[in-house]
Amino acid sequence: PARLLRVLVDIDDAVNQWRYRHTQLVHKMIGTKMGTGGSLGFPYLRSTVDSLKVFSDISNLSTLQIPKRFLPELPPMVRDQLKYFHNIEPYDRTLFELGGGGDTILDWSFC
Repeated sequence: PARLLRVLVDIDDAVNQWRYRHTQLVHKMIGTKMGTGGSLGFPYLRSTVDSLKVFSDISNLSTLQIPKRFLPELPPMVRDQLKYFHNIEPYDRTLFELGGGGDTILDWSFC
C-alpha cells in the first residue's frame, strides 16, 4: 500500500508540475488576456495549480503518523501471521523493481 500511495502522490506532483509549466507558457505567450478557450486565461490557470491537486489528502498523511514509541506491541498471533510476508519479501521485491518484471526468479516453488 505504501508504494501505491507514493506512486499516486508522484503522479499528482508530475501533473501539477505540468500544470505550472503550462501556466508559465500561457503567461509568456498571451499574457493576462482571455484564454483561447474563453477562460480567464493566466489568472484562471494560476489558480488551478494549487487548487486542483487530486491526492493532497494522501500527501498530508504523514502528519497523521503516530510516533513509533506510542504504538502498541503486536499480539503474538498477528506477529506470527506477518512472518509469512517477511519470508517472501526477497521474491516479492524483484517483481516490482523497475524493469525487473519478475523474470529474475527461477524457482517458483514458493508459490
